[in-house]
Amino acid sequence: MGSGSVEALMNTLEALIDEEIHLTDFRLSSVGQGRDALAEVHIKMTVNNSTVSGHGSVQDVLAASAKAFLNAVNRVFFNQKALIQEPVL
Repeated sequence: MGSGSVEALMNTLEALIDEEIHLTDFRLSSVGQGRDALAEVHIKMTVNNSTVSGHGSVQDVLAASAKAFLNAVNRVFFNQKALIQEPVL
């Protein structure tokens, strides 16, 4: 377990969401070279025992991490909403 700014960001985002969240994988890579390179983050997590993944890509590592986290959480909420909606007849 790390103790840096990415972990602090993940802990903060987890605290803001009233679901059981466990980050299981975090991968950071760069796309491109030099100052114009993008930080690309892929994460896997479980949300209420459902496994989801997320992706974020921007120039800033923390912003890419936040985008990946929110991308994964949004997938869970989108899937829940789709299951709850009644079919239109």
